[in-house]
Amino acid sequence: MTNKKTKFILTDMLDYSTNKTFDVIIFSESIYYLDDLEKLPLMRVVRNIQKILGNNDKIDQLFSDPHNEDSSNVVQHVIDRYLENKKIISYNQIPEYPSPSVPGHAGELVSGYLSGKPVLAAKGRFHYYEGHDWETLVLPVHLFHYLNVRTLIITNSSGSMRSSIKPGNLFLINGYLDCTFRDSAEDPQVINIRDSSSQLYEMVTIGASKNNIPLSEGNYCWALGPSYETPAEITYFQSLGGDVVGMSTVPEMMEAKKCGMDILGISCVTNFAAGLSDSPPNHEEVIETAEKTKHEFIKLLKAILHCY
Repeated sequence: MTNKKTKFILTDMLDYSTNKTFDVIIFSESIYYLDDLEKLPLMRVVRNIQKILGNNDKIDQLFSDPHNEDSSNVVQHVIDRYLENKKIISYNQIPEYPSPSVPGHAGELVSGYLSGKPVLAAKGRFHYYEGHDWETLVLPVHLFHYLNVRTLIITNSSGSMRSSIKPGNLFLINGYLDCTFRDSAEDPQVINIRDSSSQLYEMVTIGASKNNIPLSEGNYCWALGPSYETPAEITYFQSLGGDVVGMSTVPEMMEAKKCGMDILGISCVTNFAAGLSDSPPNHEEVIETAEKTKHEFIKLLKAILHCY
């Protein structure tokens, strides 16, 4: 028996819409059947639920860690030393969530507060060169989007393709080029991300200026890796308008833009790319430079949050 306020609706959870909002939605014996992440039905359901709930709770910031074990130590240092009220969830605790295979990627989600702002940090990302498909590469972005993260701050390390951008510089990613040639043999074009997040980028430049942090800026080229690029590749990337090169970041940026998130990319320039130095790139140089840049990097992150 039901009262007059109770209403039953037979519908599809993926597409149901209503102009009403609710405080609570209970799914009984249903959600766990939606485990096919390749088709992303669970994510569609979550997105639809959030619309119906009218939930305005949000986590303001997300840090995604760098693609190399050396520069990931920067984010690790921020989390270990500065993040307050930390809560840690291992990737292994999340059903159907993969674990990173690259050394130095802890495979953890860490929530807490930095400079009084709520932060969700990802310690570990996924790369094409590990054999992952596109859905796996961008899965963290979808997860954070459905947790109502509005701002995505992506950090990485990169190699400089310009003599004016020195190892040890922090580099603001204004645009990117997909130089993987996964889908096309055509010359890649620069995709601007700065214009769609202009307020966030303004905060970065103000924060860097107030703290006397030198900041280069330009376009980031995404190469497949895991080997360093050849001098011929670097010359080609330069001709396209690229300034630095790395092996990650662009999939997350592409997907975050589709999700309507504000995006900020900051790169730690750890070495000159092949052909710009008398010696070829080596991993020891990258690690050493990232360690030296760590403190300025942390100062910049805190300055951004202070302005946010």
